[in-house]
Amino acid sequence: MGVVISMDSKKFLNKFIQEVEDPMKYEFVLISDYITTKDKFKNVKAISSLMPTPKIIAQFLENNMKEYKRQYLSYLQTPDNEALLAIIVKAAVEKDMKIVLICSHSEDELEYISMLCEYIEAVFKLKTYSYKKYMKDPDKALKVKNKDEIKKILAKKFEKAERQGVRLDTESNKERYLKELKKLGKKGMKQLAKARGVKIDKDLGTEKMAKQLLKKLLA
Repeated sequence: MGVVISMDSKKFLNKFIQEVEDPMKYEFVLISDYITTKDKFKNVKAISSLMPTPKIIAQFLENNMKEYKRQYLSYLQTPDNEALLAIIVKAAVEKDMKIVLICSHSEDELEYISMLCEYIEAVFKLKTYSYKKYMKDPDKALKVKNKDEIKKILAKKFEKAERQGVRLDTESNKERYLKELKKLGKKGMKQLAKARGVKIDKDLGTEKMAKQLLKKLLA
């Protein structure tokens, strides 16, 4: 049976890789603006579209944690994102894959990985594991008693996605992210750039600034 595990890059490099018997038996999903993949490894995929959007992160920057969580969980309910999560859950439940969701150490303070796992548990009824909980008893984590229930939920989610004409291509996700950046305005983009540790030209117009920031976040 498969499993969904979450951790930041520090735990991944300093603990997980050192402790698991064979990392190649796991599938790694990078949900990050900082960690990217050039498809060098077949078991590593990047799904940055599951990151909170700039508009949502603005709530975190303003310390509106309740609203930040509400907006992010609502964002996960959008057809594209729910379909992506259904694919992750299906890989674990039906393909018996060990899925590891990873963000950078600095992004871990945004807490979106834990909220994403909370969403998976609530909507798909699949228990997820932090690095610490998984390593306590990996064999137990691989036992899913409600497999049939989860399969029924997945079937409904994929039927819904098909009816809604879900598009999961990268270009579509980039266009949506660019629109979100432009909605923030120049002030909001400057705050986001500062929070994410990237430098942008502050004299650019809104359109060019959004494109420059997007490029740097996805670099």
